[in-house]
Amino acid sequence: MDLNGFNLIIFDEFQKARGNFPYIPIAQLAHKYNLKIFGLSASPGGTQNIIEKIKKSCFIKNVHRINIPVPPKTESLVLAEMTEPLKTINELFLSLIKQTAINLCRLGFQVDTERIITAKELKLLQVMILNKKSDPNYYRAMSTYAQYRKLHHAFVSIMSESYYTFLDYANRLKFEDKSQAANAICSNTDFQQITYLAAEAQIHPKVEKLLEITQSLINMNKGIIVFVYERITGKHLKDVLNSQIQNIKAEVIFGGKDGDKRKIHQDILKRFANGEINVLIATSVIEEGLSTPGVNAVIHYSMPPTDIARIQRGGRAGRFENGTVVYIALNHFFDKAMYWSTWHGVKTMRQTLNDQASKIATSSDGIVRKKRKGIDTLTLPLFPEQITE
Repeated sequence: MDLNGFNLIIFDEFQKARGNFPYIPIAQLAHKYNLKIFGLSASPGGTQNIIEKIKKSCFIKNVHRINIPVPPKTESLVLAEMTEPLKTINELFLSLIKQTAINLCRLGFQVDTERIITAKELKLLQVMILNKKSDPNYYRAMSTYAQYRKLHHAFVSIMSESYYTFLDYANRLKFEDKSQAANAICSNTDFQQITYLAAEAQIHPKVEKLLEITQSLINMNKGIIVFVYERITGKHLKDVLNSQIQNIKAEVIFGGKDGDKRKIHQDILKRFANGEINVLIATSVIEEGLSTPGVNAVIHYSMPPTDIARIQRGGRAGRFENGTVVYIALNHFFDKAMYWSTWHGVKTMRQTLNDQASKIATSSDGIVRKKRKGIDTLTLPLFPEQITE
């Protein structure tokens, strides 16, 4: 494309300018044509090193912080206590996963048997096994690793999502997954006991808390977005909310690139704006760029996976009036670890930016400016009535 007729290029959510994201080659082309480059982000990165990398990839020289006074927002963490069946399920899963880890160790691949390893550690373990294809235990190790990974996913599903989400996955393991690993899991008596307990359980503690919180917010005429990790969880929550709470119309909105999907999204958002829908259940598809006046409450049913997602999702509420953000966490290490991990990430990100601010000086034009280490902070009085208060 010939860019000679342009003077400025704007990158919204420019924190994405990493890896293979298209912003990088576009920024290179803009730089070649000597265009001015302007990036916007509410969450540029958790560390100074990340911010500097993004600046470099987009040829950004100066950073300006813009503080826009917005309505107050309250955040709450609500813990859902584990029931006795869920405690039993937890113990059975821990035993299954520990035994699988021991089996990997016996095959010559070191895995911590005293804890559940993280998703990042799972990927590193896979790479370690793949690098030893000449090992006589390679194929057994790969199958055992697959068992660990599938058990890990099943465990997260039942603890952080819902019984329904887990049972859906368990059925796919049994009837669709033809791998040796899936067969080994499904034929295990402990896993069969877990499946039985999940099927017999009446309601997941997190779903019960969601019903309580949603009812309370609906009574206050709040428009709500509920963020979930898996689509199957979202569909389940839609059915539960619509069937058990009066004066509610919940709808799901998931990702997709086809034109029909975009039309569906636009229709749902229009109906939400008109008040025909008062609860949106969504994955990450609307965590960025959505500005709907009717949204004044966000419920994190699934914990946000990153600090940036935490900021973006919470930012959907309280844009035009007082906002409410609620995190529903099972009183279990999976949810609590994710909550505090992203909490610390957001704190670090803000501290990184705050360290570069200095005393406030107000100019005659009413715009508040700070400057330190080459970074300006601008406070734009977009809501003057709040500033007066």
